[in-house]
Amino acid sequence: MEASFASYCCLCFILFLSLFPIQSVSQYPYLGTANQTSGCSINDTNSTPNGYYSCKHFPAGSCSSYLIAKSKSHNHDLGFYDTSFGNTNLVMKAVDCSCGRGHLYGNITEYNTTSGDSYETIANHVFYGFTSCSMLRSFNPNHSIDINASSTEEGISVEVPLRCACPTQDQKNVGIHSLAVYMVQPNESITSIARDLLVDKDTILDANMLSNTTQLYPFTPLLVPLNKYETCKLDPSNSDACVSPYLESYLKYAATIGVIIIIAFGPSLSLALFTIFV
Repeated sequence: MEASFASYCCLCFILFLSLFPIQSVSQYPYLGTANQTSGCSINDTNSTPNGYYSCKHFPAGSCSSYLIAKSKSHNHDLGFYDTSFGNTNLVMKAVDCSCGRGHLYGNITEYNTTSGDSYETIANHVFYGFTSCSMLRSFNPNHSIDINASSTEEGISVEVPLRCACPTQDQKNVGIHSLAVYMVQPNESITSIARDLLVDKDTILDANMLSNTTQLYPFTPLLVPLNKYETCKLDPSNSDACVSPYLESYLKYAATIGVIIIIAFGPSLSLALFTIFV
């Protein structure tokens, strides 16, 4: 009898928690500076290299993340493609993001150089600023690619660590499904970015630990939290995000009905029904 009552209490507690979301806290500080974070003249002296997000204090694992930027160039062969999101046209790349070297989130991709490539052009133009010269040097110590010159030979295979980030548990608890890394353009603000992407301004502020008065710098990464609907709209191939809203509504109603049954019929009968149907 005591075991049955304990099981009943546990069931009630689980169903009760499912009805109330947990409040979120911020996780990742805005990494922008007055200098371009992908510029080759920057020497990384901080514990976190410029523009990369630390995963040191978050659970290990991987997630789907998105790199989005406004650009007139299109590097389709590198996985970037044109997409329309909100009120603007973007180039976008979906990446498998994971915690890697130096406790930093990243996605490692390979790139074969063309004539005239430098770390500067690879970071800022080929990959739209989603990598940095310092990280390219770190991941390719045996290559003698010029930093700012343009005498690189064709066909050199280099590893390119791309910036990305995964939602923390706190963010997941309030419905954030994925994080997009957006490359800030000149004269943009949090308000203009939120308006262009049709996302909530406050979620951007919270995700980047920003205030309404914080200045954004061009060519710096900014995290844009996306719920399931926004993730599905940006990436229709994401089967996890593109779950039918009717199914989600059904599950919520089922949890509510479960609580009502327990209250109406008491612990013994409710536990018996739970055992029969589960």
